[in-house]
Amino acid sequence: MFKHYLTYQFAVGFERSCSSLEMPLPQKSKLVKACKQMMQNFSEAVNSSGQTAKGKSFYLALNHLYDCGAVLRAEKRNQDQNIWGPYQVLQMRLERLCLKAAEEEKGQLRMLG
Repeated sequence: MFKHYLTYQFAVGFERSCSSLEMPLPQKSKLVKACKQMMQNFSEAVNSSGQTAKGKSFYLALNHLYDCGAVLRAEKRNQDQNIWGPYQVLQMRLERLCLKAAEEEKGQLRMLG
C-alpha cells in the first residue's frame, strides 16, 4: 500500500468529498458505490502479487472512477473544482498506474482498449 501512498491519499480524499456532496439520493448512491468499488479495486491492486491481477485491479479502479465522473457530470458537478480537480488528479494517476502495469505485462494494453 505504501508504494502508492500519495495516490491512495488522493483516492481517500476524493471518496470523502463525494460522500459529503449533496445531490438526489439515486445519484448519490451510484456515486458512493462507485467510489467504494474504486477504493476496493485500488487496494486489491496494491496488495496483489501477480502482474496480471494487479493490472486488472488498477483498470477496474479506473473504470469505477470513470463511473464517478459520469455521475458528477450528470449532476453538473464538473464545474466545481473542489470535487472535479481531485477527480482529474486521481484519473491521471490511475491511468499512469494502468499503463505501467500494462508495460510490466510486456506491453499488453488489452485492458485499455
